[in-house]
Amino acid sequence: MSLRKVDLAKMHLILGGGKEELFKEIISNKVNFSFREKKDLRDFILNFQLTPKEQENIFKRINETDFLKVEQYIEKNNIRIVTIFDSEYPETLRNVFSPPSILYLTGEIKDHFRIAVVGPRSPSVYAKEVTRKIVRVLSENNISIVSGMASGIDRIAHEESCLASAGSIGVLGAGIDVVYPKDNFQLYNQMKKSPQNVLISEFPLGFPPAKYTFPKRNRIISGLAQGVLITEGSKKSGSMITARHAYEQGKSVYALPGLVSNPLTQGVHQLIKDGATLIESAEDILIDLYPMLKIQAENKKFLNLTDIELSIVRKLEVNPRTIEEIISFSELGINETLRFVSVLEIKGIIKKEINNKYFVII
Repeated sequence: MSLRKVDLAKMHLILGGGKEELFKEIISNKVNFSFREKKDLRDFILNFQLTPKEQENIFKRINETDFLKVEQYIEKNNIRIVTIFDSEYPETLRNVFSPPSILYLTGEIKDHFRIAVVGPRSPSVYAKEVTRKIVRVLSENNISIVSGMASGIDRIAHEESCLASAGSIGVLGAGIDVVYPKDNFQLYNQMKKSPQNVLISEFPLGFPPAKYTFPKRNRIISGLAQGVLITEGSKKSGSMITARHAYEQGKSVYALPGLVSNPLTQGVHQLIKDGATLIESAEDILIDLYPMLKIQAENKKFLNLTDIELSIVRKLEVNPRTIEEIISFSELGINETLRFVSVLEIKGIIKKEINNKYFVII
C-alpha cells in the first residue's frame, strides 16, 4: 500500500468522518503528501478554511491519536483503502446517493452476482427459518450475499453465506476495526480471515457506531447488490430505508410475506403493495434473475467448456435429466458420459437433485 493511502486514512481519522467536502478536496489533490510527524498534519490543515473551533477540535484529535498504531493496524490486517478516484472503486457505488469518498476493505470484492438480505434485529422464528433456507440456496447458486453485520437477519445472512464459494459482504456501521454488536466478534473474525468474504466501511478507523451510521450505510448495502430481499420489517425500519435506496438505484426489491398480525410484516406488505416482487423461496428470486444470471454464467462458467460438455449443459438447461437419459442423448457410452458428468459436477456447472436428475447450477 502506498504511503499516500495510509496518510489519507490518518487525515480521514482526524477529520472525524465529518467535513466530507474538505476530505473530497484532499483526496482529489494530485500532489503526494506525507505525514511523518504530527506537525506535518497540523501544517497541512492550516491550508484549508476552518473555523477556530473546527481547527481546535482537529488539532486535539491529532494530539490524541497514535498514528503509528494506525499504520500498524492497516498493515497487519491488510486493510485495502480505495478512494472514489481509484479504478478499483466498486462501479455500482459510483451512482448511489452521496457515494463514499473512501472505503476500507478487508479483501477484494469479487465479480459475483450479489443479493442484499436485510431484516430486523429481533426477527420472528418464521423469518429466521426462511431466511436461512433462502440464503443457503442462493449461496449454492454462486450468489454473494450482502448485509449489514447487525444482529438478527443480518447475522443469519452472513452465517449462512460466509462459508460458500461466493462468500458474503458485510457493510459496517462503524470503523473497519470496530466490532458491533460485540456478540458478532466470532462472525467478524471469520469474515475477516476468509478470502471469499469482505468487510467494508466508509467510516474512519476507530469510528464508533451511532444512530445515523446505520441508515447511512444502507445505501452501500443496496448499492453493492443487484437486488435486495426484505424478509421482515416495520414501516419505519432500517430495512425500508434500504428498500427505498434500492428503488432509487433501480434495483429489484424482493419481499417475503408474513402473518398480518405481526407488526414486523407491515413494512414488507406495504412494499408488495407498492410493487416489490413477492417471493416464497429462493427459487422465486433465481427465476426473476435468470436472464441476467444466464448471461453471466455463459460469459464465465461456460467459457472453458468443451463442445461435448457444452452440449450436455444445453440439454440440461431445458430439462433436468437422469444419468440414463444423459447417456442416451449423448451417445457417448456409459464410461465416457460418467466422466463428462463428473467433470461438470467438479466445475460446479451441474448438480444432482434428490430425484437423481441433473440440473444446471445458475
